[in-house]
Amino acid sequence: MNATARALRAHGYTRESIEVANREVEWRKARGEGKSLANDPRGYSLLAGALYLAERWDEARAIFEELGSLDPTDPDTKGYLGVLAARGGDKREAERVLEELRQSRRPYSFGQDIYWCACIAAQLGDRDRAVEFLRTSFAQGMEMAPLPLWDMDLEPLHGYAPYEELMKPKG
Repeated sequence: MNATARALRAHGYTRESIEVANREVEWRKARGEGKSLANDPRGYSLLAGALYLAERWDEARAIFEELGSLDPTDPDTKGYLGVLAARGGDKREAERVLEELRQSRRPYSFGQDIYWCACIAAQLGDRDRAVEFLRTSFAQGMEMAPLPLWDMDLEPLHGYAPYEELMKPKG
């Protein structure tokens, strides 16, 4: 359901994407996933991701904050919290998280930290910086497809010539 929701959104079916994401949320809850961070951190994380795709920002934020208390170094949790701050208009917090991720020196991150910087910058409306972060993340080993093409956090870059050029298939 998660991949379907992402694919629908990537192809312009936002309402349908949110519907599928909401079905995933209900399915996960019915299975008992995400009831307890202590007993099921993976299920909790998957539920948070589904809530995020369903644009249930406050519910997703609450879970990501709990996940962050469990592992404050997890780049995905940090990234989601940074993007949620940007989406919520908290530029100061978004920039703080972005800078923390930018300065990360995790070995074998393969551009994951910098990719989240691109997502945060895109949500802040800083398209030039977002594209530069994407270039850097790709140079560090981040996969160029399908995630960046399907990532709702990069939607502000759609139609922006430098992004479109970067994402265009080469020869």
